[in-house]
Amino acid sequence: MNFETIQLRKQPPAYAYLVVTTTEKAGAIHQLNRGNTAIGRSGANDIRLDDHAVSGEHARIRFEGDGEFTLIDLGSQNGAKLNGRRTQQHTLRHNDVIELGETRLVFKKI
Repeated sequence: MNFETIQLRKQPPAYAYLVVTTTEKAGAIHQLNRGNTAIGRSGANDIRLDDHAVSGEHARIRFEGDGEFTLIDLGSQNGAKLNGRRTQQHTLRHNDVIELGETRLVFKKI
C-alpha cells in the first residue's frame, strides 16, 4: 500500500446539545449553534428559559473552532453553575450539568 495516496480524514464536526432535566420542560433538547447560542428568559434568545431566576440575557455557549464549546455567564444576577460550582467561563465536557436559575441542563456532545 502506498501511504502517499492515503488521505487523512478530518475529524467530523462536533454535534452538541443541551437536555433540560428540570421544570415543566424536562426532556426538551436544544441543539447548539456553530457560533454563539444565547440563553435567557427573553424571547430574543436562541434558548428561552421560562424561569423567574434566569436573567433576560443570562449566558452564552460559544462554539470554538476546535470543536469545543464554552459556557460564559453574561453577568447575570444569579450566576451560572457548572457541576455545582459557580463559574464565569468554562469549557464544557460531555455530561456537564449547567444550572441557570432553577433550571438544570445537561451538556451532551457527540
